[in-house]
Amino acid sequence: MFRRKSNVFPILKMNLKKRYLLILIIMPALTGCTDAFSGQNYSVEWNHSLVKALQQSRAENRPVLVNFHSDKCLPCIRMKKEFFTLDTFGELIEKYRIIPVIVEAEKDPEKMALVLKRYGVHGYPTLLILEGKGRELGRSEGYRSADIALDRLEKIMRDLEEKQ
Repeated sequence: MFRRKSNVFPILKMNLKKRYLLILIIMPALTGCTDAFSGQNYSVEWNHSLVKALQQSRAENRPVLVNFHSDKCLPCIRMKKEFFTLDTFGELIEKYRIIPVIVEAEKDPEKMALVLKRYGVHGYPTLLILEGKGRELGRSEGYRSADIALDRLEKIMRDLEEKQ
């Protein structure tokens, strides 16, 4: 019987670890499943002080987006990965000249209790649009898919522009 050398599938001759490594490297590149290949790499510079952001807002007459979140909150983590890294989110921040602030609700529980009570934050994630004096202009509570969160934020900002 005629026997031919099997050079057609060299991957079959690799050990199992090498096969898995090769698959892990090649598959995301082919399917576009990583941030590097999907174009979702916009980086928004978040402020970490609500007081400073409100001062800046008063001085420059710009709205503030406050993201109340917790590092232990799975919906918060999802929104961080799926929404806040989108180019369209960054473009929205630039378009409306929004000052983004991230408030880590569990950092200083005593101080945060007052802030959470003032703004009526009962769960995470909660996004608020504030004006310079701290008055609430809009709100979005709970997890939203990227499309819905973007539409909601865009609607709030359009409505604010129309009122002015």
